Amino acid sequence: MRKSPAVFLFFILLFLSAVLFFFKLGDRSFRSPDEGRYAEVSRGMVVSGNWIEPKIYGVNYLKKPALFYWLVGVFFKTFGFNEWAGRSVPALFGLFGVLVTFWFVRKIFDDSAAFFSSLVLASNFWYLEVGRYLVIDAVFSFFVVLGLYCFYLAASAQKNKLRYYLLFYGCVSFSVLAKGVLGLILPGISIGLYLGVMKKISGTLREMRLGLGALLFALIALPWFVMVSLKDPEFLKLFFLHENLSRFVSANFEHQEPWYFFLVLTPLVLAPWSFFWKPLNLKAVWPHKSESWGDPKIYFLCASLGMVIFFSISKAKLLTYILPSVPFFSILIGSAWARWRDLHAQKNAPFGRKEYVPVFLLIFLGAVVVAGTPNAIKRYGQELPEGMGIYFQCMGAAVLAGGVSALRAIRRRSVSHLFYALIFMMVLLSGTFAFAMERMNGDYTNKHFALSLKPVLKPGDRVFIYDHPGALYDFGFYLNTPVTLVGLDGELELSRNNPESAKASVTHEQFDRMLMNKEKVYCLARKSDFLELEKNLGVRFPVILEDRRKVLFSA
Repeated sequence: MRKSPAVFLFFILLFLSAVLFFFKLGDRSFRSPDEGRYAEVSRGMVVSGNWIEPKIYGVNYLKKPALFYWLVGVFFKTFGFNEWAGRSVPALFGLFGVLVTFWFVRKIFDDSAAFFSSLVLASNFWYLEVGRYLVIDAVFSFFVVLGLYCFYLAASAQKNKLRYYLLFYGCVSFSVLAKGVLGLILPGISIGLYLGVMKKISGTLREMRLGLGALLFALIALPWFVMVSLKDPEFLKLFFLHENLSRFVSANFEHQEPWYFFLVLTPLVLAPWSFFWKPLNLKAVWPHKSESWGDPKIYFLCASLGMVIFFSISKAKLLTYILPSVPFFSILIGSAWARWRDLHAQKNAPFGRKEYVPVFLLIFLGAVVVAGTPNAIKRYGQELPEGMGIYFQCMGAAVLAGGVSALRAIRRRSVSHLFYALIFMMVLLSGTFAFAMERMNGDYTNKHFALSLKPVLKPGDRVFIYDHPGALYDFGFYLNTPVTLVGLDGELELSRNNPESAKASVTHEQFDRMLMNKEKVYCLARKSDFLELEKNLGVRFPVILEDRRKVLFSA
């Protein structure tokens, strides 16, 4: 492989990554709340022609900047309102992230390290699944990571420094336009930590052309913030204080987790590579002053660990937060395995306990899942969709097959074969999970309600979503008809103070009067809310369709 031309490795990587990211991408319905929310906001932009203010069902949704909605809206406008068009945006940026990692690692290391690192990233289960999901994180992560790549190239280059710094500032600007102030914080923490460790702060700051960076930021990111602020004077307070600072320091928000949440889950996100300690020994990874590439390894450690530690301090925690750290961990892992392969090839020594233990662990885990799933489903899986057991068994079989392949590689004394056996396992696991997601999606989509309502809907009929809309967000997307919210609850609660948003919804009292006056309305509600509504009004409403959690009814 070391003699293979880089272009050949690049196209292998491109083909494999494209298959992984786009396989069955549009087959399953959008999953609420996240996918349904972003799909409906983007659809609303296309339909209304208002590309400045993100809205959901006519209510301002200013928790995130507009870049992601613009990208998804362009794809909807080009390819139609469908799942493949929406998810293609994060999938493409996930794919781009793999390719720029290959480009970056090849510039600072060699072809082997670049190929190994990119394969580790492309097959990483978490990175791949977030890239196949209609959320902002894959797009945001791409700009943060590419920006940090460009910064390192600028700081270490003898020429073309300005070009790389301009790319860095451009990426930071787009990351802010994708997810807000985190686009400044994550690069700032990574770079500040690195420059502090290397004692390069003053020299680097002098050469960074900060004024030029500020100008580029003002041209790319600031205009949208200014335009929204002029339309909604409360925007800056809501966005920066409530959605950023308060979420970071306050215990009053959802997704509260203990401080060690990311420290425990990060090794699982990096599985199976985190099981194999031999290539992650001191000689392979940790920097030595005598090594010419010790400096970039310090940078990767500062970037990856800096992000994990920063989000560990935050009160609110979601696993998607640490997605930008995964490419840097992948580079550390991939470059370590490439070097281990070269060192092992020189000695051709048999593998030891450090290699056999994780392989036997994979075989054991796979066998347990395959054999134990039927009993586990009977005892604990009552809430799972019917037929899920076979998918869990297939995922267990994928791990088992990978473990057996890895064992054969160890007996052949081949690090390369061991590496590709683990990649093979992760590819099988991801492919199996793509089929499982279709079956698991039933309780989290409202497409079937929209399809059942469309044939009976007549001009002038009003359609509502009742109370907390989070689990029902995708209903309007599939219905493609104006939908009104009853009450502004959940994450839309703060919009009650906005007169324009308040006009786009009705209160519970107004909706109750419509029902009692027997106005022609259709409403989608959670089953618990529907039963309570019938009880409070003392009326039985005709049910059009219901599932385990939701009811579509009429009046």
